[in-house]
Amino acid sequence: MLTNTLIDRTNRFYIEMSRKVLSEKEYDIVHKLLIEKMSLKEVGENYGVTGESVRRLYERTFEKVKSVTELLADIDLYKQKL
Repeated sequence: MLTNTLIDRTNRFYIEMSRKVLSEKEYDIVHKLLIEKMSLKEVGENYGVTGESVRRLYERTFEKVKSVTELLADIDLYKQKL
């Protein structure tokens, strides 16, 4: 139970931190997958696409957020060096 709560909190944090770098559709899909716990198939049905399309979009979204996070970390590092 504690592990699920921690995962849910982490997911919510991830979602909120990602909000500014994601399109509305990307945000909605990630929210449905991580917070509402919908399956790829269910989310795909909402958008009229396959679960595989949703999976690929999720992976691209993850990479986008990861890139932005790394960029922010680099900026912080350069600030410290200055």
